[in-house]
Amino acid sequence: MIAYLKYLRIAIGLLFLCVLTLAFLGISTPFLHAATWFQFIPSLLKFLITLTAAGFLIIILLTFLVGRVYCSFICPLGILQDIIARIGRFFRKRKIYRYSKPLNYLRNGVLVATVVSLFSGSILALVLLDPYSMYGKITTGLFRPAFVLINDNLSKLLENLHIFITPIGIKNFSLIALVWGIVLLVVLVLFSYQRGRLYCNTICPVGTLLGWISRLTIFKIRMLPNNCTRCGKCSSVCKSECIDIRQQKIDFDRCVGCYNCLTACNENALSLQPARIIKQVATTDITNNDSSRRSFLGVLVTGIVGTGVVASIKAQTHDSDHKNSIPVHKKHTVTPPGSISLEHFTAHCTACQLCVSQCPTHVLKPSIKEYGLNGFLMPYMSYAGSFCNYECTVCTEVCPTGALLPLTVEQKKTLQIGKVNFIKENCIVYTSETSCGACAEHCPTAAVHMVPYKGFLRIPDTEQNICIGCGACEYACPATPHKAIYVEGNPVHLQAQKPQEKQQNNEAPTDFPF
Repeated sequence: MIAYLKYLRIAIGLLFLCVLTLAFLGISTPFLHAATWFQFIPSLLKFLITLTAAGFLIIILLTFLVGRVYCSFICPLGILQDIIARIGRFFRKRKIYRYSKPLNYLRNGVLVATVVSLFSGSILALVLLDPYSMYGKITTGLFRPAFVLINDNLSKLLENLHIFITPIGIKNFSLIALVWGIVLLVVLVLFSYQRGRLYCNTICPVGTLLGWISRLTIFKIRMLPNNCTRCGKCSSVCKSECIDIRQQKIDFDRCVGCYNCLTACNENALSLQPARIIKQVATTDITNNDSSRRSFLGVLVTGIVGTGVVASIKAQTHDSDHKNSIPVHKKHTVTPPGSISLEHFTAHCTACQLCVSQCPTHVLKPSIKEYGLNGFLMPYMSYAGSFCNYECTVCTEVCPTGALLPLTVEQKKTLQIGKVNFIKENCIVYTSETSCGACAEHCPTAAVHMVPYKGFLRIPDTEQNICIGCGACEYACPATPHKAIYVEGNPVHLQAQKPQEKQQNNEAPTDFPF
């Protein structure tokens, strides 16, 4: 019966992987909140804010009970590594795995460095190393653009057959997110193809932390010397490379609970038993594997430096014959609704990209330099290609870390994430003395409205106290090369005044005339 734990692991793991993959592709499912609730780092961060997301506590309890099952049953990055390793088996003639000594200096050092960085006020280590967020970056940055492209092209083809598929479009495409997704996937493929769960047991801070906890696990996999023939079948399927056939011992710190060994052994030499029965002292070889460490660090540094030199995509602008000369300089980046403040957001967001994928208007875009190095790939409001829907709260509903706290629609309507600013000298009405008014037409609160200018011409005027910073005006503005109207982010989100009923326009902007 214990041998069937492997098949239970596969079923649960595929369920989590499918739900999260669909979510990062932009497709929401009823199981989405449950899938993110059980992700260790997001749950921990949200618990520290709201004291309600206790998924990580359940993971810790399970680890105390049976070991690092999170790594094989729930973690999407771990499951992806298993799939890569499984595919790699078809390209190999020799056995895939064999016992390897633990790189304790490296894995413990990364965990300590991550904890120290958190206490120093930087979340960069988790942004780069959290397994859930890494999977989100790979799927959103690399797979989602391909998914959208296939969907939209298929929509056009099937339209001729009177079969209609809603085109998605992708206004928030980020080249740096694509490159970073490729880098992460390449590193993961190299690790998984060669050494199975090498990343989980040398770099991942979650894996190391759960490995420490697993030393106190109640039920552990035990090797029975009297039954063992040292055939090596169990070691050859151990993706953690933690079964030492010669010593007939298992390094349970590195065991990810895949249970492959239980099904591989034909001699019943492996059993899941209470740890008090085992009572075996683990011997750990702390000899440095310098070449392995240098190899990994070289890949990591190359990825960071390589992506750092990639230029960001230029902001999408509308064509216009009327040029202007005053550049827009924003002092503060506009953070998403529910983020409370710039400080709160950058201290709790792990850049998993879930809100970017789920945003229906695609106004959220991965950052490059908007938040500085510590905010690498964290989402920001990019009004160059879209706007924030007046009645939408999706991003606040799906955020798993508490970086975005839930909002009701009524709260969202008066939440001021930024303030409108108008540069008269850039406006088409001023530069070419022609009618426009696109910004005023699409402002949902009438914070931008038209006033008399010259003759029959009217020019925009702004009322910041009722502006919510949705960016519809900035998106609609056809002025080039610089916008005549833009949103300046609020470092701390404020409460906007309610517009007069006669001014309010509840319809979200759709198509623009420019």
